[in-house]
Amino acid sequence: MMRELLEGIYMLAAVDTSKMDVDAYPDYIKTAVDKLSSGLGNLREATAQLGVQRAQIATLAEQHKTQKSILSLQIDNLEGVDPYEASTRISQLEAQIDATANATARIAKLRLTNYL
Repeated sequence: MMRELLEGIYMLAAVDTSKMDVDAYPDYIKTAVDKLSSGLGNLREATAQLGVQRAQIATLAEQHKTQKSILSLQIDNLEGVDPYEASTRISQLEAQIDATANATARIAKLRLTNYL
């Protein structure tokens, strides 16, 4: 885009159009204006795309900020656990796991012949 803009500007600035052939003048000016228009169009498109990308980055930054605060809160909650309460809870969970394993083992041993 910048190359097209610069080419159009150079075409208009570098050539003395007063000394140009009358028949070549319209084509030359049209080409220069087309290059400028194309460059400006591409520049507008790039600017719009940059705006979209900037909005996406802002959204991602906000999501990361939210996720960071959630993770920080979870870390604080983990660090602030009472060791005695955690030990009691772990013991309860171990007892539940043992009871489940024993029940599963008894169920696995059941046969129809044992029931009859």
